[in-house]
Amino acid sequence: MIALALIIHIALILAMIIAVVCFETDCKKIIFWNIIIVVTSIFGFITYFICFCDKPKLKKTIKTKFEQDEIYKNLVNYSVNKVASNNETLNFNKRHYSAEILKNNDIQVMDNNEAFVNNLLRDLEKAKEYIIIDNELFLTGINNDNIISILKEKQSMGVSVKCIFGKSKFADRKVIKDLRSRGVRVNRFNKYDKFNKYYKNAKNLISIDGKRVYIYNTVELKSKDKPISCSSLYYKLQGEIVKSVDLDCHLDVSFATQKYYELEHNEYNAQGELEMQYVSSVADKDFEGLLLKAINDAKKRIIIHTNKFIPTPAIKQALLMAILSGIDVKIMLSKTGYSMNYYASRAYIKEMAMYGATAYIYDGVIGSNFIVIDNLNFVGNFSIVNLEIRNNLQSVLIINNADFCNKTVNYFNEMVNNSYRICKPKNVLFKEKIFKKFN
Repeated sequence: MIALALIIHIALILAMIIAVVCFETDCKKIIFWNIIIVVTSIFGFITYFICFCDKPKLKKTIKTKFEQDEIYKNLVNYSVNKVASNNETLNFNKRHYSAEILKNNDIQVMDNNEAFVNNLLRDLEKAKEYIIIDNELFLTGINNDNIISILKEKQSMGVSVKCIFGKSKFADRKVIKDLRSRGVRVNRFNKYDKFNKYYKNAKNLISIDGKRVYIYNTVELKSKDKPISCSSLYYKLQGEIVKSVDLDCHLDVSFATQKYYELEHNEYNAQGELEMQYVSSVADKDFEGLLLKAINDAKKRIIIHTNKFIPTPAIKQALLMAILSGIDVKIMLSKTGYSMNYYASRAYIKEMAMYGATAYIYDGVIGSNFIVIDNLNFVGNFSIVNLEIRNNLQSVLIINNADFCNKTVNYFNEMVNNSYRICKPKNVLFKEKIFKKFN
């Protein structure tokens, strides 16, 4: 009887291991989860299958989205402009990702949530045609009574209000129900990604009448014992760049609602003098190519401000080559707690420091990732984590302007005052080595 039970147990373990091999393409992920399954048996497999499995159905829905995006672009007669840049990275992105280069733009940067919400409230009050809110987490950073009240008011006045979200909290159910009862279109982006960690829409965008758009990232501070410093930046955009962000918002809304919404504006006012490019995820073309091109073209500096740093092997190698070439590389990592990603990130920035990079641990939470490479500034809803780069739907705004980049570097230097510099990178903890192996 015992022998039969043992045989059944071994057969079950083998079946689960084979299932992981069939589902996954990443070798480290296969090894990691097979070890978990051998140790924990069915409990580890259930955790894997619900939260971390690359489910074929989920991947298929993402491919379907990109197919629908192409249909939508044809319906609205969208075409990429013929403008070229003096920067080869932007020209590469235009060819590879079909991302327009737009030269007449303006940007306003806010470094605190209060200023962001106040600006947003004023713009929402001016809305006359539509409001699109496209969030990773339902109304992230703007879930307050004033915003919710004005959304309901605008809907009652005939302004079309649509809220798309990737995930929500239990406490949000009441707000969602209230908004829907007032006619606001509130939809989950993808109903199949409720538990899965990847293949999520990781964007935080707001479009108002096709005249003003916001790009931002924010995190909620969980500590109630003491104040935690938070580095978050919010960007308000006006000018021709609104065309690209507004189109992306319409694409996400059409996919989430499975309904065609006309792109209300075909002409966007030129405002400002900044050259910008907005790049959104494209099927089978993740952001690895975008980052590699920019890093390989770097001449003087690479500044990275990030909440997690688990680069792909190619990006890691490109950064190491940049350091060895004499380029000034600085990396600031968020102290986000004692998680697997945090220790893996710390191991990677220590490796960069051993080769000559300047590495910092920010004593707080970094809500907004950005990268400065020479005169290019990369901001938005992108991640520097291997599997997130490859699997999540992300977006990045690129600003080609030396003065703007210098202001961003000054902000980075201010954050250095609240950071710890890694002075002994050779002292790698055992858990850093372990977690790095499986990320």
